[in-house]
Parts: sequence; structure tokens; C-alpha cells
Amino acid sequence: MEFSGNREKAINLARDESVDAKEEELLKNKLCLKEKVEEEKTMFSIQDAPHNNKLLIGKQSIEDNNKPKENLSKKIIDDLVSSPFSSNESLASVSPSSTTGGVGIKRKRRLSHVDKLTLLTEIPTNKSICCAYICLERPVSHEDLIEILRTRVVNHYIRFRSIVSFDYSSFDELDPNQVDIEKHVRYLRVEKNLNYEYTLEEEEELLKSLLSKISFDPLDFNRPLWEMIVVDNCEKLGYVLFLKIHHAIGDGASLAMFFSQFCDQGEEHFKEQIGELVNKKVSASVLNSIKDYAIYKWIVSLLTVLWLVFGFIAVACKWTAEVLRGPDNNIFKSHELSEDKKITWSKNFSVKDVRMVGQKFYKATINDVILNSLAGALMRYNEKYDPKSTNKRLRLSIPVNLRRSVEEFNQLANEFGFMITPLQLTTRDPVKRLKTVKQTMDYNKKIPEPIFAYQFSKLAYILPIFALRLYFNFLAARISAVFTNIFGSNDLMTLNSIPVKNLVVFTPCPSDIAIGFAVLVYNEGIKLSVTADTKVVPSPEELIEYFEYDLEQIISIASSESLH
Repeated sequence: MEFSGNREKAINLARDESVDAKEEELLKNKLCLKEKVEEEKTMFSIQDAPHNNKLLIGKQSIEDNNKPKENLSKKIIDDLVSSPFSSNESLASVSPSSTTGGVGIKRKRRLSHVDKLTLLTEIPTNKSICCAYICLERPVSHEDLIEILRTRVVNHYIRFRSIVSFDYSSFDELDPNQVDIEKHVRYLRVEKNLNYEYTLEEEEELLKSLLSKISFDPLDFNRPLWEMIVVDNCEKLGYVLFLKIHHAIGDGASLAMFFSQFCDQGEEHFKEQIGELVNKKVSASVLNSIKDYAIYKWIVSLLTVLWLVFGFIAVACKWTAEVLRGPDNNIFKSHELSEDKKITWSKNFSVKDVRMVGQKFYKATINDVILNSLAGALMRYNEKYDPKSTNKRLRLSIPVNLRRSVEEFNQLANEFGFMITPLQLTTRDPVKRLKTVKQTMDYNKKIPEPIFAYQFSKLAYILPIFALRLYFNFLAARISAVFTNIFGSNDLMTLNSIPVKNLVVFTPCPSDIAIGFAVLVYNEGIKLSVTADTKVVPSPEELIEYFEYDLEQIISIASSESLH
């Protein structure tokens, strides 16, 4: 019997052939099932057509087309049975008929355990989104911007043309031509009174307010997890580009590498400057003098094993002590988190001045000096808003890049561990405080804590999601803030021959942590940015003011002593 007709026709035909009541009921059920299948096909047919890139916040346009989208349940099953390969290898070649969002998948690439963690531990109050504010001296045309993103970024970096699978197991790579870059670029403007002429400082405050509202808006998981926002009405500041990428795409080092590739100088410029830093560390090693001998590898292997064994014991002792101390109890852990975030940044300081402080006091690094003034800012903020508190100690989580050679910077990735760093908020004397900060950081550098933290995070492959979140919530209760440092460039960069006059990066906060700090070196200048939960830290601008005051103070002390 043929079921191609409509329901009534089929039933009449069945009656004509003297089909009994049971057969008729079976016929109806089959026809109902067929209609449901057709209905499902229709439901999953949507258009992936381009729409206007000048979008308003929170608004998107979705239109229908004739391209069938892959059955959702089939997609999930396909992802779940994907075979495990390394993060740099293809999981499977997928035919064009296997689609995501109506676009053919080129191949699948497995997410690393850290990539996966950034997705699994993301909650509404803590989005895993990395941001960067790029300010150009003058405008770049829309056509040039789209072409630069296509040729320098999407064509070059696989993760900028890949969609995360539904079960967070893989990046589904698309052909570069299938990525509609227009959908990743949108234009916004700061609110201005047309009858008033704004100063540069006023424009900057308006921009901070706008960026705070949009920084952690969710990204669209139906396309590659990045977005470029253009703000074109800040005449005094310059032409603003605001990049948002999900942490699954890469870490701070990856963001710095992207910036160099996005600019005219290219990725090789970044690798060249990173190579200089790596070579300085290698040349300082005693073993470097015998690296050409056969015994070199044996000695290095032996020392590495011994360092890891004794280092594991040291890390275990440190973590046990921190667990026994209990959760952090201070003003930065005093409230439940909200979805409202605020970002701001400091004025530019000379790298030369900051380095001079370190040379003058205790041979401290630039990172030590910045962390010292941050400790001073946290101390003053804590004293102001919680004057009765007797707790003068808090802990930071400091991410550490684990790449040890220039060759490891070939692609975007998350290759970092972290170290838990206690800060003592006990003295207003920045010089005395710097000594304590340097001693703490020197000890942290002697043990392989970041390596073990990186390996420990492989629990993402073993634990169920609820257990994984319990573990990270337990850890987050013992951390008050995140502090990361990112190397941008020692030189002035250009985009389409237009100077990049300002660059600021912002770090996302992991689950249940209210505040994050990021420091960036660019064009011989250094800035500190703050990402804060407004319910816990309603005025992060005060933290920046305290930081600037403390850093200026110690620079002044070091300068005056240099004169004697």
C-alpha cells in the first residue's frame, strides 16, 4: 500500500480494500509518525543568511532559508561518539552534509582539558570571555577591517573559524569561506549630548560605561566564539575596536599573539619578542654552557625528574596548608555575585620607571613591582570598606604560561597553570611591602605549582560536571582575585598603517571570584585593568586610584634615592 497521499485519502483507500479496524488504526499511526518526521525537518530548516552588521545591543535577526539544518539529536550523538585524539589532531573528517548551523564542517579537533574547563565552569555570573580594547589614531574603513579579519585572522587561526560542539568535546572547523565575518562585527556608539563638547577624559568615562555593559554579554555558540565591536564616535580618544573571544579559543599569550597577527607587524613580530625573553632565561642557565654535549640531555632529564619529585612534595604541602587555613574572608568575598560587571583601567606608566624601582630595591621584577602596588591598593580598599576587619591576608590566583619555546606559539591554545599567591595587607610602606612580595613570588617560582595545576585540571575528562563545579567552588572560596600579566609589544603597532595608540586587556574571573586584574606592557608603557562584580566591588575606580598612588609613591622614592 502506498502512503504518499494525505490522511483522508489513505484511510478511504484502506476502507475500500476492506481493511479491518486494527489495520486502520495502524495506518493512522504510521501516517502520524510520517507527519512528525516532516514537521521535524521543517523545524530544523533555518537560514544562515548574512544580516546587517550594525546591530543594537541584545537584538539579532534570524531568517528562514531552504538549507536543511542537521537533526539536533543526531548531532549530539555524533559528537559523543567522536574518537579521542590529541588537541592538535583531527578527530574525524566530516562530509559536507554533516552540518552545524547549516554550514559544512571541514574536520573536528578535540578540545584540550583546559579548553573544556573554561566552558564547563562558566556560569551566568562569571562568563569566560577575554576582552581587549584597541584604540586607533584614526578610523579604518569597514571594508578594510573585514578584509583584515578574513585574511590575517580567520584564514590563519583555526579556532577563529571553528564552532564548539554541543557536548564541548571538539572544535568543528569550518572552511574559511563559510565564516560570515559580517556577523562577527557590529557598530555601537557611546551616548552623547550633541550640544556639548566632551573632553578626552569625559569620552573615556563614557566608553568605560559602554564597554562595561557589553563586555560579558554571551557569545553566540552557533558560530565561532568571537566578536569585534566598533565604537566610532569618540573623536578625542580615537577609533575604538573592542575584541571579545571566549577563553576556550585561547589564553592571554594567545590573545597577545592574535593582536600581533591582527596588526601589520604580524605573528612573527610577537614570536621574535617572545623569543628574546625565552633566550634571556636560557642564557642565564648554567646548563646552557654544555648544551652541545651528549651528557647535556641526561643531566637535564635527571634534574627535571628530581625537581618534579621534590616539587610535588612542596606543592602538596603548600596546598594542604592553604586548605587548612580555610576560605578567604574579606571584603572581596562578602556578597553573592551578580551578572553586572564593571571594567576600568589605570593611566599609562613608563616601563623604564617601573624597571628602575626593581633595580633599586631587592632586584625585583616588573611583575613584582606591579603586584606590590596592587597589594597596597587592596589594603587601602579593604581598610575603607571593612575597617573593623582583623584579616590582613588574601590570596590571588596567578595564571602562568607553560610554553617554553617559540615553536609552541604556533597556534592559539590554553597552555597555562596557576599558582596560589598570598598577599599580606599589613604595611603602607611600599618599599617594605615590596620585599615581602618578592620573597613570596621567588618561592612560588622555585616549585612546579603551575605544572601540577595544569595536570590536575585534567579532572575535566574524568569527573561529572556537578563534581567538577564543586571542586572549583571549593578552590574559588580560597581565592579572592585573579592577577595576570600579558606581554603585548615593546614597539608601537599599526593596523592598516594606522598607529595603535592604546591597548588594554581584561581578564575574565573564574566561577565565584568577584574581581580580576590584568597588566599589559605595550609600547614601553604599562597599564593595569580591573574587571569587577558591581555587587562586591561597586567602585573599582577607587582600586585604580589607590594603585596609581602607591606606584607613583614608590617610583618617587626610587628616583630620589637614585639622585644621592
